[in-house]
Amino acid sequence: MSPSQCERCGEYYDDDLNAEFEWCKPCLINNSNDIVFEWIPYNQFYNIIEVAKGDSSKVNSAICKNGPLSYSYLKKKLTRVSGKKVALKYLLNIQNNTNKFLNEAKTYSVNCSNNILKIYGISQNPHTKDYIMVLHNKYFEKYCKICCSTRIEHNWCNSCNINLIRKKFINCNSGNKEIDDYIRETQLNINNPYNIVFEWIPYDQFGNINEIGKDNTYAVYSAIWKDGPLYYEYMAGWAREPNKKVILKCLQNAINEFFLNEVKTYSINYDDDNLIYGISQNPSTRVYVMIIQDKYHEKCVKNGKIDNFIQEMRANNKPDNINFEFISYNQFNDITYIAEGGFSKVYSAIWKDGPLY
Repeated sequence: MSPSQCERCGEYYDDDLNAEFEWCKPCLINNSNDIVFEWIPYNQFYNIIEVAKGDSSKVNSAICKNGPLSYSYLKKKLTRVSGKKVALKYLLNIQNNTNKFLNEAKTYSVNCSNNILKIYGISQNPHTKDYIMVLHNKYFEKYCKICCSTRIEHNWCNSCNINLIRKKFINCNSGNKEIDDYIRETQLNINNPYNIVFEWIPYDQFGNINEIGKDNTYAVYSAIWKDGPLYYEYMAGWAREPNKKVILKCLQNAINEFFLNEVKTYSINYDDDNLIYGISQNPSTRVYVMIIQDKYHEKCVKNGKIDNFIQEMRANNKPDNINFEFISYNQFNDITYIAEGGFSKVYSAIWKDGPLY
């Protein structure tokens, strides 16, 4: 038999590389790096530990004795990787609905060239008769511990976090149905951990309130928000940023409709300008208040000398002068090293927004 032919079936290899490694697609699988999907007896698993359970599914960790099949280029055949840690995923309350189980299994992949979570095969618990998806252990990096969903990034499950925000953190009792409805609606628009959690903020949360501007339409104040806004930490979850400097913006004599229209011109997306944290109400005047980002302080570094220098430069500014400002580092693209001296380095870059004119 020719070296270009498979010893098992006699077919010719597709190319010289496949011949070198004796890789026959009809006898094996399409790609030597792909997973061999298979039925895996339940007695192959040990050290089975439940790690999460939601309303619709549960997940166990386990060790697979023989392990999945993998092509060995050295041995030129499929071999097993024994003692492999895997995730065992059950679907709950499907009443032997095999189609629902298979549809879920098809959302995973055996193709190692894509970014879809990998599946090794299917098993069945002999006691409960439940079918089980046997998944790659990377599942544990991508699943939600509350609902077992794998549609998460940076440990963020959108639906679970919205529910958690509402139950644990958010007070929507403004006493005004339109405002309460708008707060809830805005929370539903949260779709990533970098969105602001829009909320009703009691007015007694604000200290050091100082008027900084007023006309017939608006009154604007600076203030310190004691508890501060919610933010999401990858490892720790939800926390607040206390003693946050913010701007309180009031519309003079505005009815609810006009007030909410003004609120809607602001954003909860950190990629946008004009960020808003929530709504409050002055208990003395009954005027509703927008809590918005203090744009200058958000941009400035927390260094008194540098802040003072920026203020001095701005105070001396003339119409024909450059507008001196603090520029966030994320404003720069295409940063390229040019040269280095004894005390400094020089780079070229593109400034996204560019200078003020």
